[in-house]
Amino acid sequence: MADLFDVQDELTSAIVSGVEPELGAHERTLSRRKPTESLTAWELAQKGFSRFLEYTREDFGAAQTLYRKAIKLNSDFALAHALSARVHYASAMLGWGEEFAVELKAG
Repeated sequence: MADLFDVQDELTSAIVSGVEPELGAHERTLSRRKPTESLTAWELAQKGFSRFLEYTREDFGAAQTLYRKAIKLNSDFALAHALSARVHYASAMLGWGEEFAVELKAG
């Protein structure tokens, strides 16, 4: 049974890794359309994305904290919202969310 869960984890990681480049390209396009005037908000979003790419539960939490700070500085900053949604989605897919349905609804 443990082997089945290992295969499931590998499959989930492969799917997330395969989707990531497409999402990243789309998010970069969106960020160019609606840039933020706050350099601090932009920097927070970039730091959050760097943490997100570590793909650990701890780094996902740190990324989400940075995205929330960026959104607080500029609530119209599309990139920060998109990256925050990505953390919710990836957390749910990896089973790291507190509750799967809550993560999907939040993301």
